[in-house]
Amino acid sequence: MVESQLSTTGLTAIQSGVVGGGSLLLLMITGQTIELPSSSEFWMITLYLVLFCTIFAFFAQNFAVRKT
Repeated sequence: MVESQLSTTGLTAIQSGVVGGGSLLLLMITGQTIELPSSSEFWMITLYLVLFCTIFAFFAQNFAVRKT
């Protein structure tokens, strides 16, 4: 098997960028506008979910694939 030159962290960053960019692209294509909440509680919960449920899941998957 050929070892990839891209690190696990680098691949995780690319995956996160593709998900974020794709979400923004879909929002722009539909032409909808959204009203963003101004509550700091909302943004702290959102940040937690992004970091620990999405980015960590991408990293854990990439790490496991490299080790198998």
